[in-house]
Amino acid sequence: MRQGRRSPPYLEVMNTTPVWIRIPRSGETCPLTGLTRSTMLSLVLPCAANRFAPPVVSQLLLSNPTARRGVRLVAYDDLCRHIRSQPAHRRSAVTSSAA
Repeated sequence: MRQGRRSPPYLEVMNTTPVWIRIPRSGETCPLTGLTRSTMLSLVLPCAANRFAPPVVSQLLLSNPTARRGVRLVAYDDLCRHIRSQPAHRRSAVTSSAA
């Protein structure tokens, strides 16, 4: 009887946390944090909601010199650290607004 083959190691799902995550598209939520696009942008970009001092400053904007738009990436550890640093009542308000 023939035994089943194992899949190659590169096809197995790795259980790791990402270094960078992408800002979700408009109308979608982040699959890892559950935050909406506007909530994540208010955490990384200067705006009136954060008194023009974004709490999560580790971000990266990737774009080609000829491109009109780019991809904004946020450091996952810094984002999670900021979320955990919030008081519990504030954390539940952010999570419920993201749902």
